[in-house]
Amino acid sequence: MSRYTHVLVIDDQRHLADLAGRALKGSGHILASRESVETAVSDPGLGTIHVVVANAASLGGDGAPTLKARWPNIGIVAATAEPTGTVAAARRAGAHRLAHEPFSHRELQGLILGLVDLGYGTKARKARILAIEDSPTVGAFLSVTLRGAGHDVEVFPSLDEAIESPGALGIDLILADVFQPGFGGLEHLARVRDCWPGVPMLAVSGGLGETPGDEDTLAEAARLGADITVAGPLNAEDLTARVATLLNDRQA
Repeated sequence: MSRYTHVLVIDDQRHLADLAGRALKGSGHILASRESVETAVSDPGLGTIHVVVANAASLGGDGAPTLKARWPNIGIVAATAEPTGTVAAARRAGAHRLAHEPFSHRELQGLILGLVDLGYGTKARKARILAIEDSPTVGAFLSVTLRGAGHDVEVFPSLDEAIESPGALGIDLILADVFQPGFGGLEHLARVRDCWPGVPMLAVSGGLGETPGDEDTLAEAARLGADITVAGPLNAEDLTARVATLLNDRQA
């Protein structure tokens, strides 16, 4: 058997390890278990890791950054029994999926294999893009265009829904409509920056057939944290090129 493992479980109680063992039984993936983040990253016997499953508490502080320093491209599933605040905690920890206890081994299997299918643990993993767009037409355009470019895309009609959803974890780039319903100005862009610090943001003013914002509006969007501002209407070629620029800049 190869010394290289695909899935690493960090669990000092064996509960997660037992569930993961059942989830991956017969799948062909190799499972390793360690009691702590420190034990895992200091173990020279652990080779390539695709996905880490760990209690959310162990990922806090330096937990997740320490894991990513050893395995830069891993996907992380955070498990928690806490009823509230878990999405925000998982987002801060850099988790890509969230499992609320009690969950079955089937549910855990779906989370793990979903990350493996997206290429986590390899240099070829798909970039995860969050699009916040209230127009269903524009949202569908963004989804189809960016998935066609090889990205993993999550579209939400409002910022509040994105903030509360586990589907908006592990984001590499954010597309935000400059004008959002329920906001009198552009203050939602500052909230985006607060919730996803360090994640590149492309702010779009004016979608398909919409009136683009003026230069002052785009300048204000940049001041509030947008890395690139675009005056619509959108077109697929320009969108994919600007997204590629931001993703390449982040990896540089």
